[in-house]
Amino acid sequence: SKPQGMQLLWDSADHGVITSVESRTAIMLLLRREAKYGEGIQIVQKMEKKYQPLHPIIEAALEFRKHSMARNNIEVIKEFDEHLPQTLVDAGLLQEVFLNLIINAEASMSEVHGKGKLVIKTHNVEGKIIASFKDDGQGIREENMDKLFTPFFTTKDVGKGTGLGLSVCHGIIAEHGGRIYAESVYGHGATFFVELPVIKPQGYSELEDGEVADAEQERV
Repeated sequence: SKPQGMQLLWDSADHGVITSVESRTAIMLLLRREAKYGEGIQIVQKMEKKYQPLHPIIEAALEFRKHSMARNNIEVIKEFDEHLPQTLVDAGLLQEVFLNLIINAEASMSEVHGKGKLVIKTHNVEGKIIASFKDDGQGIREENMDKLFTPFFTTKDVGKGTGLGLSVCHGIIAEHGGRIYAESVYGHGATFFVELPVIKPQGYSELEDGEVADAEQERV
């Protein structure tokens, strides 16, 4: 039998209640993959990782929200590290993570200001890729910081969220061997960080630079 929260999710899916990014993350993962509950939602089916750059994945997520952000007067500033290394990732799942973070930031800024500035940065630190998403919205209350990635926790009004978006993101990043966390001072926006290990495929030296290849993981 499903946990109560899981049953509510499935019932919501059946009736078309779940919308926005949660229909792209929680429903996709629960219908295409088995899930188990722990700290966040963990993906137990093998992911389709390929050796590839991160920036096109972020750009693809931004493309989904381009028109919405334009309507909501959201300015996007990209500060990308031109020398960011490639790594082994599931592009489809990472896109869901980035899309979730972008939508959350957009909603926060629109609600508070009717406009906003989203700053997305990438850099490489000691064999780790870090992507940050900083908004100038309302921010997160201190008492909620430790609950952000807990399944079914949400600060949204009833009917506007299941509380699964960030929990699913946590599971996706954990399965990549990385971590996701946030920093915020309430009233001064929030910054979400996605940290991923730089992983090269076995036999990397035999691959031409820029080639995308399926491979087993081998940590740098």
